[in-house]
Amino acid sequence: MVLCTGVMLVCGCPLVTAASPPEAFPGAQGWAAYTPGGRGGKILRVTTLDRDGPGSFAEAVSATGPRIIVFEVAGVIDLDRRTVKITEPYVTIAGQTAPSPGITLIRGGLGIQTHDVIVRHIRVRPGEAGAAKKSGWEVDGIATVAACNVIVDHCSCTWATDENLSASGPRFEGETVEQWWLGTSHRVTFSDNIVAEGLAESTHSKGQHSKGSLIHDNATEIAIIGNLYAHNQDRNPLFKGGARGLVVNNYIYNPRSKAVHYALVASEWGDRPYAMGQIVVVGNVFEYGPSTRDGVALVHCSHAGPCQVFMQDNL
Repeated sequence: MVLCTGVMLVCGCPLVTAASPPEAFPGAQGWAAYTPGGRGGKILRVTTLDRDGPGSFAEAVSATGPRIIVFEVAGVIDLDRRTVKITEPYVTIAGQTAPSPGITLIRGGLGIQTHDVIVRHIRVRPGEAGAAKKSGWEVDGIATVAACNVIVDHCSCTWATDENLSASGPRFEGETVEQWWLGTSHRVTFSDNIVAEGLAESTHSKGQHSKGSLIHDNATEIAIIGNLYAHNQDRNPLFKGGARGLVVNNYIYNPRSKAVHYALVASEWGDRPYAMGQIVVVGNVFEYGPSTRDGVALVHCSHAGPCQVFMQDNL
């Protein structure tokens, strides 16, 4: 594709081009670095810690049009076992505007299901939320679902019962690999986050499910930069079949069984041709901890399907 002046649309998702606006914020990185988020839009003020209603975070998220969400309150927002879904594009959630001690979402998660979204300086703590062990309460901390041009930056995602921080969506929308890429999450940056302490023997129906990040099948242009992964059993992160992205300058500490992992599960692909996975793994530090099994590698490939891995300057 030849880059040209302006912004093009690909399957409804704006494609950032050579003449696009400035960085999303100073130091933004990855393929989503130039998303405008809510730049130039209305200022919406969160004035209550109530789950929903006037002045709530949920109300601001559900508004339409470009918008910047700021906080005039600080504390805990109890989501009461719900996921706040962002379905309207062009939004910046500026958690750093909250007074001390900032904003924490508990007993639920944040789901991003649209394009051009910036989420910064939010804590998410799903927890068991009173559910019984293996009961099926399976919630991510923050997850993109068929989203693009998204940045999650300086957030803290811990104690999830599925993944702490993930990029996902429909895996096989369309007839070609290129269509699959566009149908699921793409052009996503996870930068400078804490992704830690996924709950182990908890409420997930499978039992053991302490997971860091899942980059689902055919998610592409996923940049995982400068994050702390700590005390998750595995998926630190996991790229599934055909997924493509960068794992750069992260600190991965005390995984039990796997650090960076690639896996195309043949039974989930059926008779579809396998797509090539690609991962760049550069400048990361991986340190064993008290729970790490002997022999755990920085990068592990399992199951079926081809994958290209470039590695450099890891410790």
